[in-house]
Amino acid sequence: LEQATPPCLRGKDALLVSVADDTALKCRTLYVCGISYLSSTPTMKPVVDVIAHTAWEWPEYSLSAIEVVLDAVFGTENAANLTLRVGFSLLEGLFNIDDSLREMRAKKLLWDGSGPQPGMMVALANMRHTRMVIAYLERVFKLIQANPVVARIMADRRKDWVW
Repeated sequence: LEQATPPCLRGKDALLVSVADDTALKCRTLYVCGISYLSSTPTMKPVVDVIAHTAWEWPEYSLSAIEVVLDAVFGTENAANLTLRVGFSLLEGLFNIDDSLREMRAKKLLWDGSGPQPGMMVALANMRHTRMVIAYLERVFKLIQANPVVARIMADRRKDWVW
């Protein structure tokens, strides 16, 4: 996704990976293909785990990961044809990374988006499938109860809830 060393690894002894593996871990195509491949399985855990591990304390990678995930879940074509459960597991994986970037990630995921893809609440407001919107909002309300950062951001943006 980004071609830089994550801040959390600068100046530290890290497990060395081959140049090819390092390049692959930073390649957007790996995640797009991984999401597409796993879309027919009951879990996105392998992709979520790699994204969450790599995004920890790395703002540039986090922004790229947010763009990939929002596009996979709410993109115009939704090429992966993700189910609600699988799509939300991708989103939750990013919401639940507990680092100093947690609030930035939550704001981008919920409202601001990354790149050309809007945030989740904006995408839901533009969605035509009422049942899907309601199902996602039910998940958002559960996330608000479980995640204080999400709860605070949603409370701060309450005026934007009107569609």
